[in-house]
Amino acid sequence: MTKSEMTPSDKTATADTSPDNSSNAEDLYIGAPVDGVVGNDLALKEVHTLTDLNAKARDFSRVSDPKRIKEICCERIPSWSGMQMTPDDVQVEQIMAGLTNQLFSVFSKRPEVVPAKVLFRVYGDTVADLYDTNFEVEVFKTLAANHAAPKFIAEFNGGRIEEYINGPALLVKEMGNPSIVTAIANILSKFHRLHLHVPEMQRWKSDTAWVFDAIHRWGKKAARLVELAESEALRQDAPVRRTESFGTTEDVLIDKSNLMSLAERKSMVKNLEQTGVTEMLKEIDHIEELCLPSHIDRNHPLVALAFCHNDTQENNILCTGTRLRLIDFEYSNFSHPAFDIANFFCEMTMDYCHPDPPYYTHKSAPEDFPQDELIRLFGSVYLSAVTGETVLPADEQLNLFVEIVHRFALASHLMWGFWSIIRAPQAATNSDFDFLLYAKSRFDAYRMWKDRRNF
Repeated sequence: MTKSEMTPSDKTATADTSPDNSSNAEDLYIGAPVDGVVGNDLALKEVHTLTDLNAKARDFSRVSDPKRIKEICCERIPSWSGMQMTPDDVQVEQIMAGLTNQLFSVFSKRPEVVPAKVLFRVYGDTVADLYDTNFEVEVFKTLAANHAAPKFIAEFNGGRIEEYINGPALLVKEMGNPSIVTAIANILSKFHRLHLHVPEMQRWKSDTAWVFDAIHRWGKKAARLVELAESEALRQDAPVRRTESFGTTEDVLIDKSNLMSLAERKSMVKNLEQTGVTEMLKEIDHIEELCLPSHIDRNHPLVALAFCHNDTQENNILCTGTRLRLIDFEYSNFSHPAFDIANFFCEMTMDYCHPDPPYYTHKSAPEDFPQDELIRLFGSVYLSAVTGETVLPADEQLNLFVEIVHRFALASHLMWGFWSIIRAPQAATNSDFDFLLYAKSRFDAYRMWKDRRNF
Protein backbone atom coordinates (compact mmCIF):
# COMPACT_ATOMS: atom_id res chain seq x y z
CA MET A 1 0.00 0.00 0.00
CA THR A 2 1.55 3.26 -1.09
CA LYS A 3 1.07 6.64 0.43
CA SER A 4 -0.41 9.49 -1.60
CA GLU A 5 1.97 12.31 -2.41
CA MET A 6 -0.81 14.82 -1.93
CA THR A 7 -0.64 17.20 0.99
CA PRO A 8 -3.57 18.55 2.99
CA SER A 9 -4.97 21.94 2.18
CA ASP A 10 -4.25 24.98 4.26
CA LYS A 11 -7.77 25.06 5.65
CA THR A 12 -8.05 25.39 9.40
CA ALA A 13 -9.87 22.86 11.57
CA THR A 14 -13.26 23.94 12.80
CA ALA A 15 -12.91 21.96 16.00
CA ASP A 16 -14.71 23.50 18.94
CA THR A 17 -11.95 24.10 21.46
CA SER A 18 -13.89 26.31 23.81
CA PRO A 19 -12.53 25.87 27.35
CA ASP A 20 -15.26 23.98 29.15
CA ASN A 21 -14.85 20.97 31.39
CA SER A 22 -17.53 18.83 29.78
CA SER A 23 -16.67 15.65 27.93
CA ASN A 24 -19.70 14.74 25.88
CA ALA A 25 -19.56 11.09 24.82
CA GLU A 26 -21.52 11.83 21.66
CA ASP A 27 -18.86 14.37 20.68
CA LEU A 28 -16.25 11.64 21.11
CA TYR A 29 -18.22 9.35 18.84
CA ILE A 30 -18.42 12.04 16.18
CA GLY A 31 -14.81 13.04 16.72
CA ALA A 32 -13.22 16.40 16.05
CA PRO A 33 -14.10 18.32 12.88
CA VAL A 34 -11.23 18.83 10.47
CA ASP A 35 -10.82 19.94 6.86
CA GLY A 36 -8.26 19.12 4.19
CA VAL A 37 -7.65 15.45 5.01
CA VAL A 38 -6.57 13.27 2.10
CA GLY A 39 -6.04 10.17 4.19
CA ASN A 40 -4.77 6.73 3.33
CA ASP A 41 -7.41 4.25 2.15
CA LEU A 42 -6.93 0.82 3.68
CA ALA A 43 -5.33 -1.71 1.35
CA LEU A 44 -7.63 -4.70 1.00
CA LYS A 45 -6.88 -8.17 -0.35
CA GLU A 46 -9.71 -10.54 -1.22
CA VAL A 47 -9.10 -13.90 0.44
CA HIS A 48 -10.94 -17.20 0.00
CA THR A 49 -8.69 -19.79 1.63
CA LEU A 50 -5.85 -19.81 4.12
CA THR A 51 -3.31 -20.00 1.30
CA ASP A 52 -4.42 -16.55 0.12
CA LEU A 53 -2.84 -15.05 3.25
CA ASN A 54 0.83 -14.13 3.50
CA ALA A 55 2.72 -17.35 4.31
CA LYS A 56 3.97 -15.97 7.64
CA ALA A 57 0.47 -14.80 8.60
CA ARG A 58 -1.30 -18.14 8.23
CA ASP A 59 -0.32 -19.32 11.70
CA PHE A 60 -1.43 -16.13 13.43
CA SER A 61 -4.55 -17.77 14.87
CA ARG A 62 -6.76 -20.83 14.61
CA VAL A 63 -9.46 -18.57 13.17
CA SER A 64 -7.37 -16.88 10.47
CA ASP A 65 -8.87 -19.13 7.79
CA PRO A 66 -11.32 -17.11 5.62
CA LYS A 67 -13.64 -20.13 5.47
CA ARG A 68 -13.87 -20.16 9.26
CA ILE A 69 -14.34 -16.39 9.32
CA LYS A 70 -17.39 -16.71 7.07
CA GLU A 71 -18.86 -19.43 9.29
CA ILE A 72 -18.35 -17.42 12.47
CA CYS A 73 -19.97 -14.32 10.99
CA CYS A 74 -23.00 -16.28 9.81
CA GLU A 75 -23.33 -17.83 13.27
CA ARG A 76 -22.54 -14.85 15.52
CA ILE A 77 -23.92 -11.74 13.83
CA PRO A 78 -27.54 -11.73 15.04
CA SER A 79 -29.08 -10.17 11.93
CA TRP A 80 -27.06 -12.42 9.61
CA SER A 81 -28.06 -15.51 11.54
CA GLY A 82 -31.68 -14.36 11.51
CA MET A 83 -31.55 -13.92 7.74
CA GLN A 84 -30.10 -17.46 7.44
CA MET A 85 -26.92 -16.23 5.81
CA THR A 86 -24.55 -18.93 4.55
CA PRO A 87 -20.80 -18.72 3.83
CA ASP A 88 -21.65 -18.51 0.13
CA ASP A 89 -23.37 -15.18 0.86
CA VAL A 90 -20.23 -13.71 2.40
CA GLN A 91 -17.03 -12.21 1.03
CA VAL A 92 -13.83 -11.68 3.04
CA GLU A 93 -11.03 -9.18 2.46
CA GLN A 94 -7.90 -8.96 4.57
CA ILE A 95 -7.04 -5.46 5.72
CA MET A 96 -3.33 -5.02 5.10
CA ALA A 97 -2.77 -3.01 8.26
CA GLY A 98 -2.47 -3.64 11.96
CA LEU A 99 0.63 -4.96 13.71
CA THR A 100 -1.03 -6.44 16.81
CA ASN A 101 -4.29 -7.94 15.53
CA GLN A 102 -5.25 -9.51 12.23
CA LEU A 103 -8.07 -7.55 10.59
CA PHE A 104 -10.63 -8.54 7.98
CA SER A 105 -13.44 -6.75 6.21
CA VAL A 106 -16.41 -9.10 5.92
CA PHE A 107 -19.45 -8.14 3.89
CA SER A 108 -22.70 -9.62 2.68
CA LYS A 109 -23.38 -10.22 -0.99
CA ARG A 110 -27.08 -9.88 -0.24
CA PRO A 111 -28.13 -6.20 -0.45
CA GLU A 112 -31.03 -6.54 1.99
CA VAL A 113 -28.83 -7.67 4.89
CA VAL A 114 -27.81 -5.19 7.60
CA PRO A 115 -25.08 -4.54 8.55
CA ALA A 116 -23.73 -4.85 5.05
CA LYS A 117 -20.13 -4.89 6.28
CA VAL A 118 -18.37 -5.66 9.58
CA LEU A 119 -14.83 -5.64 10.94
CA PHE A 120 -13.56 -9.08 11.97
CA ARG A 121 -10.74 -8.77 14.52
CA VAL A 122 -8.48 -11.74 15.33
CA TYR A 123 -6.36 -11.51 18.48
CA GLY A 124 -3.69 -14.13 17.75
CA ASP A 125 -2.55 -17.14 19.76
CA THR A 126 0.23 -15.32 21.64
CA VAL A 127 -1.51 -12.00 22.28
CA ALA A 128 -1.63 -12.66 26.04
CA ASP A 129 2.04 -11.69 26.19
CA LEU A 130 1.03 -8.17 25.15
CA TYR A 131 -2.40 -7.49 26.63
CA ASP A 132 -5.32 -9.09 28.45
CA THR A 133 -8.01 -9.81 25.84
CA ASN A 134 -10.73 -10.15 28.48
CA PHE A 135 -9.95 -6.69 29.82
CA GLU A 136 -9.67 -5.28 26.31
CA VAL A 137 -13.14 -6.59 25.43
CA GLU A 138 -14.54 -5.07 28.63
CA VAL A 139 -12.95 -1.74 27.74
CA PHE A 140 -14.18 -1.87 24.16
CA LYS A 141 -17.74 -2.69 25.18
CA THR A 142 -17.75 0.19 27.66
CA LEU A 143 -16.34 2.66 25.15
CA ALA A 144 -18.77 1.47 22.49
CA ALA A 145 -21.72 1.83 24.86
CA ASN A 146 -20.63 5.42 25.47
CA HIS A 147 -20.15 6.23 21.77
CA ALA A 148 -16.37 6.48 22.08
CA ALA A 149 -15.63 3.38 19.97
CA PRO A 150 -17.22 1.50 17.07
CA LYS A 151 -20.28 -0.56 17.94
CA PHE A 152 -19.70 -3.98 19.48
CA ILE A 153 -21.51 -6.71 17.50
CA ALA A 154 -20.33 -10.13 18.69
CA GLU A 155 -17.39 -12.02 20.12
CA PHE A 156 -15.94 -15.46 19.59
CA ASN A 157 -13.05 -17.48 20.95
CA GLY A 158 -10.03 -15.59 19.69
CA GLY A 159 -11.56 -12.35 18.54
CA ARG A 160 -14.61 -10.18 18.00
CA ILE A 161 -16.84 -8.59 15.38
CA GLU A 162 -17.44 -4.86 15.42
CA GLU A 163 -18.86 -2.00 13.41
CA TYR A 164 -16.93 -1.22 10.25
CA ILE A 165 -15.93 2.44 10.14
CA ASN A 166 -15.67 3.76 6.60
CA GLY A 167 -12.92 6.28 6.15
CA PRO A 168 -9.20 6.53 5.43
CA ALA A 169 -6.51 6.59 8.08
CA LEU A 170 -4.37 9.70 8.38
CA LEU A 171 -1.32 10.08 6.22
CA VAL A 172 1.89 10.57 8.18
CA LYS A 173 2.39 13.79 6.22
CA GLU A 174 -0.93 15.07 7.53
CA MET A 175 -0.17 14.53 11.21
CA GLY A 176 1.91 17.70 11.41
CA ASN A 177 -0.71 19.89 9.76
CA PRO A 178 -1.89 22.47 12.35
CA SER A 179 -5.49 21.61 11.49
CA ILE A 180 -4.87 17.95 12.36
CA VAL A 181 -2.81 18.78 15.45
CA THR A 182 -5.54 20.95 16.95
CA ALA A 183 -8.22 18.37 16.11
CA ILE A 184 -6.27 15.57 17.82
CA ALA A 185 -5.64 17.80 20.83
CA ASN A 186 -9.38 18.34 21.01
CA ILE A 187 -10.15 14.61 20.76
CA LEU A 188 -7.59 13.57 23.37
CA SER A 189 -8.68 16.29 25.79
CA LYS A 190 -12.14 14.69 25.72
CA PHE A 191 -10.94 11.09 25.73
CA HIS A 192 -8.73 11.71 28.76
CA ARG A 193 -11.74 13.04 30.69
CA LEU A 194 -14.20 10.34 29.67
CA HIS A 195 -13.63 8.35 32.87
CA LEU A 196 -14.91 11.34 34.88
CA HIS A 197 -18.31 10.93 33.23
CA VAL A 198 -18.53 7.13 32.97
CA PRO A 199 -18.57 5.74 36.54
CA GLU A 200 -17.90 2.12 35.55
CA MET A 201 -14.49 3.13 34.17
CA GLN A 202 -13.30 4.08 37.66
CA ARG A 203 -12.88 0.42 38.63
CA TRP A 204 -10.00 0.11 36.15
CA LYS A 205 -7.92 2.77 37.89
CA SER A 206 -4.82 1.69 39.81
CA ASP A 207 -2.03 3.45 41.66
CA THR A 208 0.42 3.01 38.81
CA ALA A 209 0.43 4.16 35.20
CA TRP A 210 -0.07 1.57 32.47
CA VAL A 211 2.87 2.86 30.43
CA PHE A 212 5.43 2.06 33.12
CA ASP A 213 3.78 -1.26 33.95
CA ALA A 214 3.98 -2.17 30.26
CA ILE A 215 7.65 -1.19 30.04
CA HIS A 216 8.50 -3.39 33.03
CA ARG A 217 6.31 -6.30 31.87
CA TRP A 218 7.40 -6.23 28.23
CA GLY A 219 11.01 -5.58 29.18
CA LYS A 220 10.98 -8.68 31.38
CA LYS A 221 9.48 -10.73 28.54
CA ALA A 222 12.04 -9.35 26.07
CA ALA A 223 14.86 -10.26 28.48
CA ARG A 224 13.48 -13.78 28.74
CA LEU A 225 13.41 -14.13 24.95
CA VAL A 226 16.99 -12.90 24.64
CA GLU A 227 18.07 -15.34 27.34
CA LEU A 228 16.23 -18.16 25.61
CA ALA A 229 17.72 -17.36 22.21
CA GLU A 230 21.21 -17.15 23.67
CA SER A 231 20.96 -20.34 25.67
CA GLU A 232 23.25 -23.13 24.63
CA ALA A 233 20.28 -25.41 23.99
CA LEU A 234 19.05 -23.25 21.13
CA ARG A 235 22.51 -23.29 19.58
CA GLN A 236 22.66 -27.09 19.32
CA ASP A 237 21.20 -29.35 16.65
CA ALA A 238 19.11 -31.39 19.08
CA PRO A 239 15.45 -30.29 19.32
CA VAL A 240 14.54 -28.28 22.39
CA ARG A 241 11.63 -29.25 24.60
CA ARG A 242 8.71 -26.88 24.81
CA THR A 243 7.82 -25.19 28.07
CA GLU A 244 4.86 -26.64 29.93
CA SER A 245 2.70 -23.69 28.92
CA PHE A 246 1.15 -23.38 25.48
CA GLY A 247 0.78 -20.40 23.25
CA THR A 248 3.54 -18.25 24.72
CA THR A 249 6.08 -16.36 22.66
CA GLU A 250 8.77 -18.56 24.20
CA ASP A 251 7.05 -21.61 22.71
CA VAL A 252 6.94 -19.97 19.31
CA LEU A 253 10.64 -19.12 19.51
CA ILE A 254 11.50 -22.70 20.49
CA ASP A 255 9.37 -24.16 17.69
CA LYS A 256 11.03 -21.90 15.13
CA SER A 257 14.52 -22.63 16.41
CA ASN A 258 13.91 -26.38 16.14
CA LEU A 259 13.36 -25.90 12.41
CA MET A 260 16.54 -23.86 11.98
CA SER A 261 20.05 -24.94 11.21
CA LEU A 262 22.80 -24.11 13.68
CA ALA A 263 23.91 -21.22 11.47
CA GLU A 264 20.37 -19.86 11.34
CA ARG A 265 20.05 -20.02 15.13
CA LYS A 266 23.29 -18.13 15.55
CA SER A 267 22.08 -15.54 13.06
CA MET A 268 18.86 -15.17 15.05
CA VAL A 269 20.85 -14.45 18.21
CA LYS A 270 23.07 -11.98 16.36
CA ASN A 271 20.04 -10.13 15.02
CA LEU A 272 18.59 -9.90 18.52
CA GLU A 273 21.86 -8.60 19.94
CA GLN A 274 22.16 -5.99 17.20
CA THR A 275 18.92 -4.34 18.29
CA GLY A 276 20.69 -3.12 21.44
CA VAL A 277 18.00 -4.66 23.64
CA THR A 278 20.48 -5.75 26.32
CA GLU A 279 21.59 -2.16 26.87
CA MET A 280 17.98 -0.93 26.85
CA LEU A 281 16.99 -3.39 29.57
CA LYS A 282 19.20 -1.36 31.91
CA GLU A 283 17.02 1.70 31.27
CA ILE A 284 13.88 0.13 32.74
CA ASP A 285 14.65 1.03 36.34
CA HIS A 286 15.30 4.67 35.41
CA ILE A 287 12.57 5.44 32.89
CA GLU A 288 9.96 6.69 35.35
CA GLU A 289 12.46 9.05 36.98
CA LEU A 290 13.55 10.31 33.54
CA CYS A 291 9.95 11.04 32.56
CA LEU A 292 8.85 12.43 35.91
CA PRO A 293 11.70 14.17 37.75
CA SER A 294 10.92 15.77 41.11
CA HIS A 295 10.23 19.26 39.74
CA ILE A 296 7.17 18.06 37.79
CA ASP A 297 3.93 18.29 39.79
CA ARG A 298 2.12 14.94 39.92
CA ASN A 299 -1.17 16.84 39.60
CA HIS A 300 -0.19 18.44 36.30
CA PRO A 301 -2.85 17.72 33.62
CA LEU A 302 -0.31 15.70 31.63
CA VAL A 303 0.71 13.65 34.64
CA ALA A 304 -2.41 12.98 36.72
CA LEU A 305 -3.69 9.50 35.87
CA ALA A 306 -6.46 9.42 33.28
CA PHE A 307 -7.89 6.86 30.90
CA CYS A 308 -5.63 6.91 27.84
CA HIS A 309 -5.55 5.36 24.38
CA ASN A 310 -1.85 4.39 24.60
CA ASP A 311 -1.38 3.77 20.86
CA THR A 312 -1.89 7.14 19.18
CA GLN A 313 -0.56 6.59 15.68
CA GLU A 314 -1.86 7.47 12.24
CA ASN A 315 -3.48 4.11 11.48
CA ASN A 316 -5.58 4.43 14.64
CA ILE A 317 -7.01 7.79 13.58
CA LEU A 318 -9.67 7.60 10.87
CA CYS A 319 -11.26 10.40 8.92
CA THR A 320 -15.00 9.83 8.53
CA GLY A 321 -16.30 12.55 6.26
CA THR A 322 -14.86 15.72 7.77
CA ARG A 323 -14.18 14.35 11.26
CA LEU A 324 -11.42 12.37 12.92
CA ARG A 325 -12.07 9.37 15.16
CA LEU A 326 -9.92 7.15 17.36
CA ILE A 327 -10.05 3.39 16.81
CA ASP A 328 -8.23 0.31 18.16
CA PHE A 329 -8.13 0.24 21.95
CA GLU A 330 -6.03 -2.89 22.66
CA TYR A 331 -3.68 -1.02 24.96
CA SER A 332 -6.11 1.51 26.44
CA ASN A 333 -5.89 1.86 30.21
CA PHE A 334 -5.21 4.40 32.94
CA SER A 335 -1.90 6.11 32.35
CA HIS A 336 -0.25 9.52 32.05
CA PRO A 337 -1.87 11.63 29.29
CA ALA A 338 1.65 12.81 28.46
CA PHE A 339 2.37 9.41 26.95
CA ASP A 340 -0.52 9.64 24.47
CA ILE A 341 0.66 13.08 23.40
CA ALA A 342 4.37 12.25 23.21
CA ASN A 343 3.58 9.07 21.31
CA PHE A 344 1.50 11.06 18.81
CA PHE A 345 4.48 13.32 18.10
CA CYS A 346 6.89 10.37 17.90
CA GLU A 347 4.61 8.74 15.33
CA MET A 348 4.94 11.78 13.07
CA THR A 349 8.40 10.43 12.22
CA MET A 350 7.17 6.92 11.24
CA ASP A 351 5.21 5.38 8.41
CA TYR A 352 3.90 1.82 8.76
CA CYS A 353 2.46 1.58 5.24
CA HIS A 354 5.69 1.51 3.27
CA PRO A 355 5.27 -0.93 0.34
CA ASP A 356 8.78 -2.39 0.45
CA PRO A 357 10.87 -4.18 3.12
CA PRO A 358 11.17 -3.53 6.02
CA TYR A 359 7.61 -2.17 5.47
CA TYR A 360 8.08 0.98 7.51
CA THR A 361 10.19 4.13 7.56
CA HIS A 362 11.49 5.94 10.63
CA LYS A 363 13.26 9.28 10.76
CA SER A 364 14.90 8.62 14.10
CA ALA A 365 17.31 11.58 14.31
CA PRO A 366 16.44 14.15 17.02
CA GLU A 367 16.23 16.95 14.45
CA ASP A 368 13.35 15.10 12.76
CA PHE A 369 11.20 15.28 15.90
CA PRO A 370 8.35 17.83 15.56
CA GLN A 371 9.25 21.42 16.40
CA ASP A 372 8.40 22.91 19.79
CA GLU A 373 6.01 25.38 18.13
CA LEU A 374 3.78 22.51 17.02
CA ILE A 375 3.81 21.00 20.51
CA ARG A 376 2.90 24.38 21.97
CA LEU A 377 -0.02 24.66 19.54
CA PHE A 378 -1.24 21.24 20.65
CA GLY A 379 -0.74 22.21 24.28
CA SER A 380 -2.70 25.44 23.98
CA VAL A 381 -5.76 23.58 22.69
CA TYR A 382 -5.39 20.68 25.10
CA LEU A 383 -4.82 22.72 28.26
CA SER A 384 -7.55 25.20 27.35
CA ALA A 385 -9.99 22.30 27.17
CA VAL A 386 -8.96 20.43 30.33
CA THR A 387 -8.38 23.44 32.60
CA GLY A 388 -11.25 25.63 31.45
CA GLU A 389 -8.89 28.56 31.01
CA THR A 390 -7.66 30.13 27.79
CA VAL A 391 -4.05 29.10 27.19
CA LEU A 392 -2.34 30.70 24.21
CA PRO A 393 0.65 29.07 22.44
CA ALA A 394 3.01 31.73 23.86
CA ASP A 395 1.92 31.08 27.45
CA GLU A 396 4.87 30.33 29.75
CA GLN A 397 3.17 27.26 31.23
CA LEU A 398 3.62 25.57 27.86
CA ASN A 399 7.38 25.49 28.48
CA LEU A 400 6.76 22.72 31.00
CA PHE A 401 4.22 21.09 28.67
CA VAL A 402 6.89 20.81 25.97
CA GLU A 403 9.44 19.44 28.45
CA ILE A 404 7.05 16.74 29.67
CA VAL A 405 6.26 15.70 26.09
CA HIS A 406 9.97 15.53 25.32
CA ARG A 407 10.57 13.34 28.36
CA PHE A 408 7.73 10.93 27.60
CA ALA A 409 9.07 10.45 24.07
CA LEU A 410 11.68 8.29 25.80
CA ALA A 411 8.92 6.08 27.22
CA SER A 412 7.41 5.71 23.74
CA HIS A 413 10.69 4.58 22.18
CA LEU A 414 11.55 2.19 25.01
CA MET A 415 8.10 0.62 25.29
CA TRP A 416 7.52 0.01 21.59
CA GLY A 417 11.07 -1.27 21.24
CA PHE A 418 10.37 -3.99 23.82
CA TRP A 419 7.00 -4.65 22.20
CA SER A 420 8.73 -5.24 18.88
CA ILE A 421 11.21 -7.69 20.41
CA ILE A 422 8.22 -9.72 21.64
CA ARG A 423 6.40 -9.51 18.31
CA ALA A 424 9.42 -10.64 16.29
CA PRO A 425 9.08 -14.42 16.88
CA GLN A 426 5.28 -14.32 16.68
CA ALA A 427 3.30 -14.90 13.50
CA ALA A 428 2.85 -11.91 11.22
CA THR A 429 -0.54 -10.22 10.86
CA ASN A 430 -0.30 -9.51 7.14
CA SER A 431 3.24 -8.82 5.89
CA ASP A 432 6.90 -9.49 6.59
CA PHE A 433 7.26 -6.43 8.80
CA ASP A 434 10.80 -6.43 10.22
CA PHE A 435 10.15 -6.22 13.96
CA LEU A 436 13.79 -6.59 15.02
CA LEU A 437 14.93 -3.78 12.75
CA TYR A 438 12.05 -1.68 14.07
CA ALA A 439 13.11 -2.40 17.66
CA LYS A 440 16.65 -1.30 16.81
CA SER A 441 15.29 1.89 15.26
CA ARG A 442 13.27 2.73 18.39
CA PHE A 443 16.18 1.96 20.70
CA ASP A 444 18.52 4.08 18.56
CA ALA A 445 16.01 6.93 18.73
CA TYR A 446 15.85 6.55 22.51
CA ARG A 447 19.61 6.87 22.89
CA MET A 448 19.93 9.82 20.51
CA TRP A 449 16.98 11.66 22.05
CA LYS A 450 18.24 11.13 25.59
CA ASP A 451 21.68 12.43 24.64
CA ARG A 452 20.34 15.41 22.68
CA ARG A 453 18.05 16.52 25.52
CA ASN A 454 20.63 15.73 28.19
CA PHE A 455 18.08 13.79 30.24
